[in-house]
Amino acid sequence: MSIVLVFYSLYFGMMGEVPSKDILNETIRNLYYHVPMWFCMILLFSYAFVYAIRYLSSNDIQYDLKSAAFNKVRSANWIENLYLDKGTNESNSFFKDSDSFPLASGKEDRNAPIISV
Repeated sequence: MSIVLVFYSLYFGMMGEVPSKDILNETIRNLYYHVPMWFCMILLFSYAFVYAIRYLSSNDIQYDLKSAAFNKVRSANWIENLYLDKGTNESNSFFKDSDSFPLASGKEDRNAPIISV
């Protein structure tokens, strides 16, 4: 089943239709890969945390081994996510367009109202 889901996300991540919005362009395709990987990383961290607590309360080495295994997989996933984050931020056209986000280019609107709290 997992192989089917992987091929499904690969196919629809590249070939599926996505909303055509000026602010999103093709970056919406990152949702097929990026968001599920972060959810997996959070789950792996949670499992590792639970097994670490179980090890501390029972002193059973099997819980410590499971916690260490979850942390190793989570660390590999974390490195992969950092690599994908770098590519995501560079391809985001919203921050490159100085008309839609003037502060990204260092320009500021002198006529904009000052908001004070």
